[in-house]
Amino acid sequence: TLPSVDNFAHMAGLCFGAVTAVVFLPYITFGQWDFARKKLLLALCVPLLASMWILAFVIFYNVQNTEFCEWCQHANCIEWTSSVQCSAA
Repeated sequence: TLPSVDNFAHMAGLCFGAVTAVVFLPYITFGQWDFARKKLLLALCVPLLASMWILAFVIFYNVQNTEFCEWCQHANCIEWTSSVQCSAA
């Protein structure tokens, strides 16, 4: 990971993309079981997607203190060489 690259945004984008892909999945079904499985996934992922949007806005607007998570700085920047200075950013 490089400094100034927001890996939390990449991880959240992966989660949002996976859930959104299930919601907007084409409805080509191959039998009754596949139809039921896709309806169940849709019933689970639509509320999950709405909850993720609400959580994202709440975190964006209300969580201003980054001191609550000690390991979070390591997810955004790892000093893997001596030229990378994460604490200076």
